[in-house]
Amino acid sequence: MKEAINNSLKYANAKNITILFLIKDNQFNMEIADDGIGFNMDLLEESGIKGNGLVNMRNRMMQHNCSLQIVTSENEGCKIIAQSKLY
Repeated sequence: MKEAINNSLKYANAKNITILFLIKDNQFNMEIADDGIGFNMDLLEESGIKGNGLVNMRNRMMQHNCSLQIVTSENEGCKIIAQSKLY
C-alpha cells in the first residue's frame, strides 16, 4: 500500500489522499483513495504499459493471500482496495 500512496503523491496531482482501515466480519480492508487525475486501466493495458508499480502491488498482495482492487477512471481519482481475512 506504500506504492499506492507513492503513486498518488508522484503521479495523480491529487489535492487529497484518504486512507481507511476497517476490520469487519473477520476481514481487514485498507483503502487508499485520491482525488487526482486517475487513469484508464483499459488504455494502460492496451498500450502494453502495465506499470511496474501496479504489477508489483498485485504480486505482493497475492504473496500474502490478499486481494487487490483498483478503481479508477480518467479525471475521477483512484482508489486502491486491499482485503485480507484475519486468522
